[in-house]
Amino acid sequence: MTSDHHDNARLSRRGFLGTAALGGAAALGMAFPASVPAQPGGGSSGSGTGTAQGTRVRRNIYALAQTAEGRAMIEAYRTGVKAMMAKPYSDVTSWRFQAAIHLPNPADASDFANLPVELQLYLDRANLCQHRNLRFLPWHRMYVYFFERIVRKASGKADFTLPYWNYTDSSAERALPEAFRNPASESANALFRSARGPGINTGTPLDSASVSTSAAFNETSAAPAGARPGFYQEIESQPHNIIHVMLGGDGLMSDPATAALDPIFWLHHCNIDRLWTRWNARGRPNISDGAFLGRVHRFWDEDGNLVEMTTREVMDTVTRLDYRYDDATGPEAGEVILANAGTGVEAGVPVSELAASLGPVTLSRQGVSIETQPVVEAGGPELFATTTADQLAEPVVLRLDDIRFDTPPRTVFEVYLNAPEGSARDMDPAYFVGLFAPFTPPEGGDTYDEAFDVSGLINRQIQAGIYDGGSLDVQIVPRAPAADPGVEAGPLPEITVGRVSLIR
Repeated sequence: MTSDHHDNARLSRRGFLGTAALGGAAALGMAFPASVPAQPGGGSSGSGTGTAQGTRVRRNIYALAQTAEGRAMIEAYRTGVKAMMAKPYSDVTSWRFQAAIHLPNPADASDFANLPVELQLYLDRANLCQHRNLRFLPWHRMYVYFFERIVRKASGKADFTLPYWNYTDSSAERALPEAFRNPASESANALFRSARGPGINTGTPLDSASVSTSAAFNETSAAPAGARPGFYQEIESQPHNIIHVMLGGDGLMSDPATAALDPIFWLHHCNIDRLWTRWNARGRPNISDGAFLGRVHRFWDEDGNLVEMTTREVMDTVTRLDYRYDDATGPEAGEVILANAGTGVEAGVPVSELAASLGPVTLSRQGVSIETQPVVEAGGPELFATTTADQLAEPVVLRLDDIRFDTPPRTVFEVYLNAPEGSARDMDPAYFVGLFAPFTPPEGGDTYDEAFDVSGLINRQIQAGIYDGGSLDVQIVPRAPAADPGVEAGPLPEITVGRVSLIR
């Protein structure tokens, strides 16, 4: 098993991140060498420079595998990863340091303690991966962009671009790409990791429900608006979180502290970035809030320089970052598309609560059923129906609020509505709501919520006589582990849902 695996941890997550703070982000600027604005295309040490017009093209890894030229690109990635893995943790362009920018691995605690203080300060939690907020997409775009530049230099291939794994569009491409499975040896193949989910390294394809992007692409605004969660939040929930947990199992990808140690992490995030460009290509605007766009993020380039970019700069991948995707359509992928009015952060559209649970519930391997009571006494089915034009513009959304856990549960949960006892299974379309997979533990006052549009489902249940008014029951059932179905899984780490509600 790879030495990257989380089981090697010698220090708790909370304790390790506490040592990482060392005075917090306020000390960051004082301890750091001066950062400089990042330059597009590449650095000064032979890694290649582009023309800042989207000349670099990120391509589908399944398509690359079909040609000699494409296979050379995949081989360059393998070469670059191997070269990065040979570098010490203290090298900011090394494999483990780059992975630590996502979240430090507790197994690296002793190496972390030997870092210069400015690097320890850089790895403060406040500067690392952004999840469950509107910075998720732009932060990861920057992270992948600078990683790609580091690999380009390490591989020696001046035209290297990171491939993406398009598990979303074709059922024929849902198995882990061959290069990451064979040779099935970490010493012989820098792209292979043994610490992956059951069946992943033998080519078992991901299921269609796990890779679905329909909920995200149904969002027409980037940020939350009324009852709707917005694209930025929805794409993080699915497919992002789901894929992490499906690929990771009890291994690397299902824990944010080890996820970036698996080379497939970067192709997964490349695809999430591609999906963002596809959503924009439908003419849907990004967030226009000035404070959001002006936020500065700092990364390390291929020459080991500390560089900075604002969120505004990475809204344009073509002219600012010099890359596009091979399936780009108009408007050109990466074009800056901003909302025409308002801040685009919190639209402030009022919502109405239709039903709610009485208190928090702890999830279990056996599944839980949560009763929600209508806020209107003797509320009939018409309270939840979506039939008029006004109602169609205001969907009924099922919310799971204040989800809390300290340890990633490494589990995908299925959500059902009004399923009779024993029927909340197999994603039965009469009751199935959707999936969620807790990934990054909330900390302090941070919150984690999930939202599902259930308008169509409730309408069908009303028409079928499944729901005729009164309380609505929500079932949350963990998926059974894929391996050894006859062996009972251990208990879940403690995970609670603070409140369940239906809003419009």
